Amino acid sequence: MVSRDIRITKEYWERTAQEEDTIAGKSLRSMDDEHYQKEAFFVAQRLSLDKFDLFLSVGCGSGTYLRYLADKTRTTVGIDYAENAIYWARRV
Repeated sequence: MVSRDIRITKEYWERTAQEEDTIAGKSLRSMDDEHYQKEAFFVAQRLSLDKFDLFLSVGCGSGTYLRYLADKTRTTVGIDYAENAIYWARRV
């Protein structure tokens, strides 16, 4: 049962990530850069991230937040089991 649930979830995210910059059916382009910058600043501050840290985003989607966290840490890494999401994340 668990493997079936995982497969269904993976298929959902694969379909969702087929279009560039789309997460959960919402266009990321509709959200402005200021929104992402504010959230990245909040995350960096909340986690006390600095230039020596490695940041791992599990379920990174299209990698939009990683783009804004990249200058706050030594390394940012995103993983996602939706291959389509990783395809777009590599282009961020």
